[in-house]
Amino acid sequence: MATKATVKMLDEHTEQELCASFDRVTGLSQLCTLATVSPQNAGWANVAFFARTGDWDFLLWSNPDTTHAANAAANPAAALTITDSAIKFGGTLTGLQATGSLKLVKGLAAGRAFTSYVARFTTMLKQMPTYSNLESAAAARFFLFKTATLKLLDEAAYGPYGYVQAEINSN
Repeated sequence: MATKATVKMLDEHTEQELCASFDRVTGLSQLCTLATVSPQNAGWANVAFFARTGDWDFLLWSNPDTTHAANAAANPAAALTITDSAIKFGGTLTGLQATGSLKLVKGLAAGRAFTSYVARFTTMLKQMPTYSNLESAAAARFFLFKTATLKLLDEAAYGPYGYVQAEINSN
């Protein structure tokens, strides 16, 4: 599932700075907001638990019968945000905005997705110790959000309204 991505920085920051902010921001929350678009061009947003996979991508565990899954099947374009919900108004802002694509993970890749996901959410193993258990007991499946662009707001690192942005190409 993981492939080596190439990164094109879109500002004066370095890829090292992008990596540091990405690690910090994605470690602040277990939840993301995922946005998809229906075939009728209606936007849809939902909250989901995420795990990182590869250099810049995300795994989500969700039921294929949901609105966002149906939207992704028709149009894989998606957006994802992560923020630290503990930030108070006027506090130091930290967050991530990403655009990319969303697709259902199938076959052997789904077993690898399970391994990545339970590495972050170890309590899942108590209910479903193997991917075979998960596949037979739960309707939910893994979805891969493949990142195309990133914008990381990281005022702690870059000052007020400071952010770093890049294009990601993981072929």
